[in-house]
Amino acid sequence: MKEKHDPVFIYRFYGSSLSREILRESVRHYSFTECWEMLCFLDCICDVYPDRGALLWLREKTGECLRNHDNGTDYFRDLRTLESELEYALSVIN
Repeated sequence: MKEKHDPVFIYRFYGSSLSREILRESVRHYSFTECWEMLCFLDCICDVYPDRGALLWLREKTGECLRNHDNGTDYFRDLRTLESELEYALSVIN
């Protein structure tokens, strides 16, 4: 059985935060409604380095997208990695 998350991935952090641009790059090539909503959120609401509330919203939206669309193929690898990175970022933010 294939694991939901890849066992090894690289965190793309500046300090303890994912930058808005890194987050945009993770979702921009997907055409799902949830990803479009994340792009709008990142472009219109987020600071350059999203705060805890923004990261929580992004994690929930990423999880929603994966629950709705992920069929276990490599196509969703970037979104699975993003979900793991968001969970890690939330665990280290004060």
